[in-house]
Amino acid sequence: MVRNPWDRFVAYVAFMMRDNGWFKTDPRGTMRRVLDNPQNQSAIRFRPQSDFVCDADDGLTVLRICRLERLQADFDKVCHDIGPSPFKLEVRNPLEHLPYTEYFDEDLVRQVGDRHRRDIANFGYEFGR
Repeated sequence: MVRNPWDRFVAYVAFMMRDNGWFKTDPRGTMRRVLDNPQNQSAIRFRPQSDFVCDADDGLTVLRICRLERLQADFDKVCHDIGPSPFKLEVRNPLEHLPYTEYFDEDLVRQVGDRHRRDIANFGYEFGR
């Protein structure tokens, strides 16, 4: 399972700052503080997704990539391929925030894009798509 890196970053920051309100009151400033301070970056949640599903040469180590953006459809295909009947997935831990594109300026788009260039290349992501 992979996710658009910019969307993933917004979700990460919103989740990590959910109790202090910083993301809600100053999303761009909070995103910048997370990018500028390694101590604000969870080792697992902040790692490139490629680390989990690609080898050192960026070859896939899994049979299929599912995308969060089309989770239900990809899940249904997996169920079809392996046998169980598909069922409606339950939404867990939803966060209320705007579409991720609303939180970025050009500099933040570039910074997150630079940090996650492997994921962007490996999974064909673009900002806003």
